[in-house]
Amino acid sequence: MPSATTASWTDRLVGIIIDLIVLWLLRQVLPFTVFYYKLLPADFTSRSLEVLASAETWLLAPAYFILLRAYWNGQTLGKRVLGLKTVSADGSPLKLWQAFMDCLGYLIWPVDVLIGVLFSEDAHQRMTQIFAGTAVVKAGETIG
Repeated sequence: MPSATTASWTDRLVGIIIDLIVLWLLRQVLPFTVFYYKLLPADFTSRSLEVLASAETWLLAPAYFILLRAYWNGQTLGKRVLGLKTVSADGSPLKLWQAFMDCLGYLIWPVDVLIGVLFSEDAHQRMTQIFAGTAVVKAGETIG
């Protein structure tokens, strides 16, 4: 496989936007609310239902980003559409812990990007990607 350079920030941002749209669509079509109404007692308040719906959304996004990257060749749907993937710097398949570490950066995204720009060798890695030993490249390419 050819050696790769990291993907541009623009391509990566477009990929994340696609992923967020996919997550929004999933949240719209998954029948969580109907499921809760059938399963929960009649005195269960709508506010409690909102809290559960919020919790499931907070679980859906990490599961989407972590599991797809770890088990779908380093790609989410957004990355696949753009021909990008997350790879291990040593060329080995992406490990679950690397996908998890990489996704932690979304919680502190502006800081993660800023520190990555300042301290990565090619300025296209986020801080958590440096720690996880990963990079985003064009699909079909490897680091090194």
